[in-house]
Amino acid sequence: MKPIEGLECKRKEQSGKRFWGLMEELCGEPENFFRHCFMYNICPFAFLNKNGRNITPPELKGECKSALNKICLNYLSKSIKIFKPKIIIAIGSYANQKLNDLRKKSLISESIDYKLLPHPSPRAFHNNDWVDRARKWMLENDMLKYFKAE
Repeated sequence: MKPIEGLECKRKEQSGKRFWGLMEELCGEPENFFRHCFMYNICPFAFLNKNGRNITPPELKGECKSALNKICLNYLSKSIKIFKPKIIIAIGSYANQKLNDLRKKSLISESIDYKLLPHPSPRAFHNNDWVDRARKWMLENDMLKYFKAE
């Protein structure tokens, strides 16, 4: 059994470390990120196996996965309606697929541009140089203007 440590947890989350490290490099101060951006986690829950390894939503099975998917899509749809973004950057194929699911159900406006940025997870195939590839992706997709200090 893994103890629940809450904010006392010292475990480093590599995906977040890579993502927020890049954002700090590009934006400097957090205010520069949040001036144009809002971060939304489609599934804000942590699932661990009995050895403490992270289980991602795509790895879930059966009725649990279906019920969780429905709830998460519902709240993602509501959040998009509230925030009315012009551009959504899906971080990883899971987030991208969820946006596609919403678009197929006409729950996301066709006018919203969304783009796929590979997920920063070290578990992703050939992902050792994520920061460099993400920086290049942002340049190629004209996204750097949203992250630079004004």
